[in-house]
Amino acid sequence: MMTLSSAGVLHSEPGALQLAQAIAGTEGVELTGVYAHCGNTYSCKGAEQIQAVAKETTNFVLDFMEKLRAVDITCKSSIGSTPSCSHPVKDMSKLDEVHPGNYVFYDVQQSTIGSCCLDDVAVRVLTRVIGHCPHRNQLLIDCGWSGISLDGAGKLPTGYAVIEGHPNLKLLSMTQEHGRVEPISGSLDYSKYPLGSLLTLIPYHSCATTMMHPVYHVHSGGHLLGKWTPTRGW
Repeated sequence: MMTLSSAGVLHSEPGALQLAQAIAGTEGVELTGVYAHCGNTYSCKGAEQIQAVAKETTNFVLDFMEKLRAVDITCKSSIGSTPSCSHPVKDMSKLDEVHPGNYVFYDVQQSTIGSCCLDDVAVRVLTRVIGHCPHRNQLLIDCGWSGISLDGAGKLPTGYAVIEGHPNLKLLSMTQEHGRVEPISGSLDYSKYPLGSLLTLIPYHSCATTMMHPVYHVHSGGHLLGKWTPTRGW
């Protein structure tokens, strides 16, 4: 099933049911489920708009499941998207499963949609100040796009990320291994950012950022609790 013109077929088209019947009737192939990704939640602002899309998508899937049962096809039903799973609607309990996206981490993008608050974001990238560039009014850091990704370009006043605790700083640009940070306004006070000091980046898109790292350091209250090793591959 398709939403936001991603892939698949529209639930309302006769071809959707015909496709399901063709799959179910093919030897060696099993129709395991119907899935809709409500990607149009990403254009929402706030819980009310998100829930309206989630409700509509859920009803589309549930209605299609009734059509399948009418022709003796049984399979699982599911929908997904981080915003819809962050603000679930009652009818979602009738689905077999939901796919919550990056609900486990969240990111700056989700905070702008209304899935969460910025304080809910559980991912940070630590980077060191490795250079002062007063002729450009910039800092040089050791995090480039290979450490946080290029997602978010042009979408935030703070550049490619939010620099925690420094609302006047902007991650302006990155090469593969380095980033350039400048003030949104005024001149940098370099005494506040000595060489070797740490800056904390909150990523725009945590999925892209976490794919860049082989291990996640889990901490709480300034104490390291352990390490998580993500599963790789497709």
